Amino acid sequence: MVALNHSEYHCDIILEKDVFVGIIFYWQTSGYTYIEHFAIDPDMRGNNVGSRCLQKFCDLHNLVILEIDPPVESISIRRKSFYMRLGFMENHYQHKHPAYRKQNVPHELVIMSFPRRISELEYRKSMSTW
Repeated sequence: MVALNHSEYHCDIILEKDVFVGIIFYWQTSGYTYIEHFAIDPDMRGNNVGSRCLQKFCDLHNLVILEIDPPVESISIRRKSFYMRLGFMENHYQHKHPAYRKQNVPHELVIMSFPRRISELEYRKSMSTW
């Protein structure tokens, strides 16, 4: 796992009152923070835990970027709505996430950012980093 040894890559556990509630994997660069994976324990969902955690995370970082699946079925529509309620904005760049394995194909994703949309230059620069 090369990423885990990279100085810009972070894996944090999320605790509330010393109880595990989730995890967040992210890349911290000089210009932005890219959330690679954010997950809340299913038993903790529905109590605004995810919202509180992500709001606190965004308070600590100037520009946050993440990718989501295109909102085409109920879970991806809810996921996009969740991020938008927190102030994330959709960026309208045609974006295909590269495949992790040779037998897979790149797939389309939606780029979201907080607290503002990113410029095309920022988008291209961030794509060359990931």
